[in-house]
Amino acid sequence: MPEEKLPISAFDLDEETREVKRSKTQKRCHEIELYLKALIVAQDKQCEVLKEKCWNTMETKGRKLKVCVLHKQYILLCY
Repeated sequence: MPEEKLPISAFDLDEETREVKRSKTQKRCHEIELYLKALIVAQDKQCEVLKEKCWNTMETKGRKLKVCVLHKQYILLCY
């Protein structure tokens, strides 16, 4: 026969303090969530600026490769 278990709330002697702590914790979690979301947006903007100024402006110039073979030695010439 299974034993009957009491809920943890049955041992709570100070419900008011617990409720105050719970509400403070929820408020703090909400503040942290908003801060982190704003931080992510700011970092995304910064990444986009860096990408536009650095990565997108890079240009790869065309090159020709010519190989000369002299007595089984390879000389690579870039033009």
